[in-house]
Amino acid sequence: MCYGACIVNQREALEEAKRRWGATGAIQLRAPSTNGGTGRLARYRYIVGNGRLGAACSLMGQGNSWVEAFEDVRPRPPRASGAGRNRE
Repeated sequence: MCYGACIVNQREALEEAKRRWGATGAIQLRAPSTNGGTGRLARYRYIVGNGRLGAACSLMGQGNSWVEAFEDVRPRPPRASGAGRNRE
């Protein structure tokens, strides 16, 4: 079985995510930026992690390829309770 450099398409990336994290393994391929966006999220199209790749995701990686995204995987900092909510 081949890992890392052999990941060339979404099916293989999803298989690798499921191998690493079981049923919670997830991938996302973002559309190319058309507005010249800046920042880490705007630069990287390939995203992998465990969970829904949102707030419930505890591990996530991003890159310019599936291989880079898997190499970038790191724990996400816990989100503070109520973060991002408007309070009056």
